[in-house]
Amino acid sequence: MEDLPGRPPEVVPNGFSHDPNHNSLYVFWTHLDELEWNGPDFTYTVANGHGKKALRIGNTSAVFDDWDASVSTTVYIWSENSRGPSLNKSQIKVPILKNANQHKPENLYYRKENHILFWNPPNDKKNLDGYTVYWCSATTNILQICDESEAMQITSLDSSQLQFQFPKSMIFSNMAVAARYTDKIGGGMQWTGYKWTSNNYKASDPSGAGISYYIAPIGVSILIGLIIYLYRKYKKCSNIKVIVPEFLERHMIVNTPAPAVFPGNLSPEFVMDVSQLMPPKKAQIEQEYKDNAEPKNDAQNNFTATGSYSAIFKKPFENDPSIATGSYCMTHL
Repeated sequence: MEDLPGRPPEVVPNGFSHDPNHNSLYVFWTHLDELEWNGPDFTYTVANGHGKKALRIGNTSAVFDDWDASVSTTVYIWSENSRGPSLNKSQIKVPILKNANQHKPENLYYRKENHILFWNPPNDKKNLDGYTVYWCSATTNILQICDESEAMQITSLDSSQLQFQFPKSMIFSNMAVAARYTDKIGGGMQWTGYKWTSNNYKASDPSGAGISYYIAPIGVSILIGLIIYLYRKYKKCSNIKVIVPEFLERHMIVNTPAPAVFPGNLSPEFVMDVSQLMPPKKAQIEQEYKDNAEPKNDAQNNFTATGSYSAIFKKPFENDPSIATGSYCMTHL
């Protein structure tokens, strides 16, 4: 038979954490077992003594936005199902938080080699009674600190203890320490751990590193996307074929002159007649010169040789050669 929830949740001792950078307040409690829900649509209702309701409510925590740190108040928590809220309510007293850092442990540091969390005492040590240490699994939900599918772990220490050794590695967990006083409420929980991505988390800036934790993956994702885009662009450009019209292609051919061959630099089997290296027209002129240069013998063994010559001149950087012609006469006595 459906009924109202039998009780409100049990709150965590000193279970509040103030974030001055975002002007928000977190409160924590222990989730009820399903057998205690007494009906469907189970949830929680969270509000402070001034009627302000929490903006975001989970199974073990809630967050107030625009928290007024200049006034003290009490936060109330009800269990609720489809029949309504529980008859009783739990409460967390929250003091004025203007100087909350004076009542918080400082310089939390986690040494992963031996799983030890260290801290310094708060500035206000008067009537300091001890410390409460909290830890929980980290979550990917940026609006929460703990994975709410698991219960938060809690232990108490006396004021002389400034360190705590965990039974296992806490590199994927979040940890907190709160100072307890005999005559007043402390400054709440001071957090460090995976959410903040810094082992040297400072009390004066409880969320600065947390912002980096969420911005960094976004920056890396953008960079990877840019690299993939540029790679695909490169692959697409490498497959582009350039088609040149035939009449342009003919003009683009570059004639590379054959390397000069010098007989003195080659073995005998590679030495060839210089005339074979000449263009046909130049070789013909050479042969005509030889034919016309044959001596004409007379009866006294004297001879007279006559002939003609022609020469081809090519000036540097000019395509058209110049031709020079003439005749000669040589007499041998």
